[in-house]
Amino acid sequence: MTDVIQRNGGGIVKTIGDAVMASFPVNVDGVKAAVEILQEFREMATKLGGIELKIGPTAGPRSR
Repeated sequence: MTDVIQRNGGGIVKTIGDAVMASFPVNVDGVKAAVEILQEFREMATKLGGIELKIGPTAGPRSR
């Protein structure tokens, strides 16, 4: 995931266990990274069986 996040302009904020929190200056880059990660993970999950990946995007607070 680290490579995909960095390749799409993001940075890892923190990790806790198997969870990764990443930040992207441009929202669409975060979505692109999420799609790439899901695609790559799907290929591995088929071989491993029964593993799920969950991604929860958020835009954070908005200034008015």
